[in-house]
Amino acid sequence: MAHRYAVTGALSYTGRYIAKRLFEQNKSHEIVNLSRRSAPIALAPLSLDETWRLPPTPPAWDNPELLRAALRGCDALFATYFVRFVDGSGD
Repeated sequence: MAHRYAVTGALSYTGRYIAKRLFEQNKSHEIVNLSRRSAPIALAPLSLDETWRLPPTPPAWDNPELLRAALRGCDALFATYFVRFVDGSGD
C-alpha cells in the first residue's frame, strides 16, 4: 500500500537515505521533500529517477497554514534537521 510521507531535506545528508528506504519499501510512495534544495548534495543512494520525484517544498516553519498544506495527507513526518551522517554510517 502506498503512503505519503514528508522528509525534511530528502535530498540532503540523512534525508536522502530515508527517502531511498521509503522508495525501496514501495516505489509508489509519495515523498514530500520539505526543503529548498532542488538538487541532491550527492546522487547516491538515490537514482536519478528518484531525485526527480522529490521536488522541493520549502518548509514554512513560520507559517502554520502553509506547513499544514504541505503536510496534508502525510502519514508520517521524518524530521532530519541536525542529524548528519556524512560518512554514510547512518545506513
